[in-house]
Amino acid sequence: MMNIESFLLTTAQVGVALAGFSALITSFRRRDRPLLPTEITGRNMILEIGLATTYFALFPFPLEALLSVFGVVGVWRISSLMLLIFLIAWSSFNFTRFRRLSQLEGLTRLGLGLEITLLVMGFLLALNMLVFGNSAFYMIALLSLTSIASMQFLTFVYQYSRPGE
Repeated sequence: MMNIESFLLTTAQVGVALAGFSALITSFRRRDRPLLPTEITGRNMILEIGLATTYFALFPFPLEALLSVFGVVGVWRISSLMLLIFLIAWSSFNFTRFRRLSQLEGLTRLGLGLEITLLVMGFLLALNMLVFGNSAFYMIALLSLTSIASMQFLTFVYQYSRPGE
């Protein structure tokens, strides 16, 4: 059987690693070629999602301790609500970000795929908050965030490793 605490701590470590990779990529980038706006956006998204994943993976620990003081249960419902609020705000920010960069080839498709993924995650989190109150839906949302950051990382590395045009 899976240990929820181990999962959350491992997810937090992956989030920190992804955020650290975005900083490393920036410091080791080729100096003869400035970053394109899509690359800057991708790097920023890796950092944002990595830090958000870390925060939301660690959030249930102090929340559970706080709720136990008052004898209240509902860690996964409250955690899902907080993550849902973040996803709505971050999704809105990304919508405007992608709209500004929409003239760049390929970015619109990436933005649309990201928005659909965030919409599905939001739906699952809303279900978890209102109906289920289970750790599984929260963990699925954290895995999805980690996957988004990982895909952004791979995209950034691919763009970075292309020979100069």
